[in-house]
Order: sequence, then structure tokens, then C-alpha cells
Amino acid sequence: MKAQAGLSVVLILVPSLSGLQASWSKVEKETSSILAYFQSSSNITMYEPCISWNKEQINRSDFSLTLKDLSLSDNGEYLCNISSSKYSLLTIQTLHVVGNRTQANNPKEPGIPGLVEQPLSLV
Repeated sequence: MKAQAGLSVVLILVPSLSGLQASWSKVEKETSSILAYFQSSSNITMYEPCISWNKEQINRSDFSLTLKDLSLSDNGEYLCNISSSKYSLLTIQTLHVVGNRTQANNPKEPGIPGLVEQPLSLV
């Protein structure tokens, strides 16, 4: 996925599961930093001010994460870990931030200016 610096991107993950725990982390070299964690509808934690989760979507098992005001330092791999009492599911999405905000507002492109969505559906 490619996105413009200075804009937002949504990393989409919509599993068809219930009773889950989920976390998003940024993978850097041999470590990872947890960005957001979900344990129940009353326990949603975000560790960075530039990210958000939509609580209504989470209630529908949609753990898509929004990264706001992208910068080149947001380049990299993002790991989502979804687990239940029976199993765990790991997925990695790679983000490539390119250019700057003025290049992103191309009127020929459909959709919301500056928003890139990358769907990943799990069954």
C-alpha cells in the first residue's frame, strides 16, 4: 500500500469472530511497539495520539486502525494479532508513505482525498 505524507491511512481488518482480543503493533527491526489494544468493549487502549479505532466498528469485530497525519517515519510493517480462547491470528500489512500532502490531493482520484484504505477480510 502507498500513501501520501501528511495524510491518513486506514489499515482494515474485519474478522468474522466474537469474544476476541486484538492488538496492532508497528514492527521495527527485531522489536515491535504496541499501538493499540482491545480486550473488551470497555477496555480499548491506544498508545499513540496519531491513531484511532472506531468503537462502533470494533463492536462489529472490525479492528481497522486509522493512522493520522502520516509522515515518512510511518513507513514499515504493522502487525495485527487477534486471539480468542481457541486460537490466534496474525496478519502483517506493509505501509509505504510517499510524497507530501500537496501531491495527494489529485482531483482525478475517486474517494476521500488523502485517505487510503487497504481491505483485509478474514473468514
